[in-house]
Amino acid sequence: MHLTGTSLRSSRLKALEPIVQTWADCVVAYSTFHNGDDAAYYYGERPNVSVLCSAAWVAGAVGIEEYAAEKGFGPKARPGRADLYIKGRDFYFAIEAKHRWDDIFSEGSNTTIQDAIVSAKEDARDVHDGTRVAVVFLAPSCKSDSLFEFKKNPKIIIDRYVESIQSTYGDAGLIGWSFPQSTRFIEGSDGNFWPGVAVLAYAVNRDS
Repeated sequence: MHLTGTSLRSSRLKALEPIVQTWADCVVAYSTFHNGDDAAYYYGERPNVSVLCSAAWVAGAVGIEEYAAEKGFGPKARPGRADLYIKGRDFYFAIEAKHRWDDIFSEGSNTTIQDAIVSAKEDARDVHDGTRVAVVFLAPSCKSDSLFEFKKNPKIIIDRYVESIQSTYGDAGLIGWSFPQSTRFIEGSDGNFWPGVAVLAYAVNRDS
């Protein structure tokens, strides 16, 4: 059984929620298409952004990656690029993204992830137009020496991980997750196992 879902906490990201729901399905579709031998979320920031962009189109919006955007304000204004543009009939999101590795058994705050959240927010704050959104993709691993414990009841451990990130990153305006059945025990080049991916999204104001 695929384990997917979303948790909306901010009305400012309500229009993004169905796209994140579709993103979760797209993550599953990629893994299923490759018969569980490959996972898009394993390849870092850009592939994860591309899946979210694809989800925008599938969900009836439009999107492009790495688009030209004016960045900064006043004397610091400069031409630049933003990670992802998503537009629907009555919404427009300007998204800056980061990617971090995590541990499926982790509970509580992770300094590396907190730093990524801060960095994504700073980047999003620099964009001029649209609803500015900072996104952080989390790819949790199961170390090889913990695989036996994970295999005993992966659903319980995945549910516990999802509950943990919802509690730890409770200030996120939207949280999504996708743990495809086909890649539940996919092994990475590091010998660890990578069962799925989560995403944290924050609506960002220019001055905060």
